[in-house]
Amino acid sequence: MILVPLICLGNPMVGLAQTITVAPSNQPPYCGQEIITLIASGVPCGPGSPAQWSISNGTQTSGLSPLTDPCQFTAVFGVGCWDVALTINGTTYPTIASVFCVNPFPTASFTVDATNICEGGCIVFTDTSSPAGQIDSRTWTGLPCPEGGAGLATFTCCFPAADTYYPDLTVFSTGCPDAVLDSIPIVVSNTYPTAAFTPTNVLDCPAPLDLDLVNTSTPSSVSSVWVLTSAATGDTACEVMTADLFCSGLDVGDYEACLTVTNADGCSHQVCHPVTIFDQPLLNITVGPSPTCANVPVSFSTAGTLPASPTSVEWNIGCDGTIDGMGQNWNYSFPTAGIYNVCAHVEYSPTCWADTTFTIEVFAPLDAAFTPGDTTVCFEPVNLSFTNQSTGSGILGFSWRVNGTEQGTTMDFNWTFNAPSTVQLVVTNSMGCTATEHHGDRRPAWRSP
Repeated sequence: MILVPLICLGNPMVGLAQTITVAPSNQPPYCGQEIITLIASGVPCGPGSPAQWSISNGTQTSGLSPLTDPCQFTAVFGVGCWDVALTINGTTYPTIASVFCVNPFPTASFTVDATNICEGGCIVFTDTSSPAGQIDSRTWTGLPCPEGGAGLATFTCCFPAADTYYPDLTVFSTGCPDAVLDSIPIVVSNTYPTAAFTPTNVLDCPAPLDLDLVNTSTPSSVSSVWVLTSAATGDTACEVMTADLFCSGLDVGDYEACLTVTNADGCSHQVCHPVTIFDQPLLNITVGPSPTCANVPVSFSTAGTLPASPTSVEWNIGCDGTIDGMGQNWNYSFPTAGIYNVCAHVEYSPTCWADTTFTIEVFAPLDAAFTPGDTTVCFEPVNLSFTNQSTGSGILGFSWRVNGTEQGTTMDFNWTFNAPSTVQLVVTNSMGCTATEHHGDRRPAWRSP
């Protein structure tokens, strides 16, 4: 900053009007402490002309007399606006006020609202340089955002990629600079947590119901936000910021439970799973065949039960408390004939289950048998009769097979043989029971006439 020097009238002792000018030979700005040379002009001074300089900024005074050139004065000047008074050849000229000013350096500084964030996150930068309100300009460097180059005092910068950033700030006040370099490293991370909770699929009853979900996210040192929303309306039924979720008094309906976890760097991950609350299970159990025969596999199924996919299904033959089988689909063969009670236990949770009991009648196994007639002596072609001696419950059906091919479905069977053959009888009934009889390789003994 240059202040125009004042003009003073000269030497009253000689009665002549003279003009004296004093100005620094250095170019401004002047900051902190400066070595400045003052030059007086417009007065008769030179070698041999005694001169006395009086320079003051109100608190400091310099009054050295130069020995070489009385019209110049060089010294180190500190902060302040300096006045100059000059006496040459016994003539004292009026004081010239604020010939020049030395300004203080500013102090550059800034603050941020976070130093560790996740990629894509944003940070607020604030210039806190002093003197406050006297910063003429500022320059931000080392930032990936366009706002950093706009010279703003406060702005938000977003970081799209993981890295460590070193922002710098340079400020100017009345032409004097200061800078703060690498003072606040910004660490941008791309290490994400993994959100998880159990159970992942909730089918539970009866309503109203208290829902409890356990947070199994990794790492465990994360902040958690739970939101349970209605699938039908989208309304929030429950929202908490605890590690685990507990929501009480939920009505019948379909919901979505979402867990969002965030680590110390601000990296987040979300997972959502369905939740269904219902009044009670609607059991629909199918058994087939029923009635049945001993040693015939019987299929038990809860595929028609609503809602689908219970957590466990237990089958108990005889309802004696012993679990004989598990699973929504199960097969069992009754070893002997009789009437059996079967108990089924369908469970969705320890508080949500249903039981049912049904009866299955089991008949004795079918007995397939036949007599082949006399096959000891014969001539080709030969016609043989087979007498069906099969027994069993229900309406019986018959399949006579010669060398594996069905040739008749009657009670008894006649067949004309032209070559050695194997005869087989397969007996079935309406309960799905099956029995087979054959005479191995008991074939007619051929002899030519």
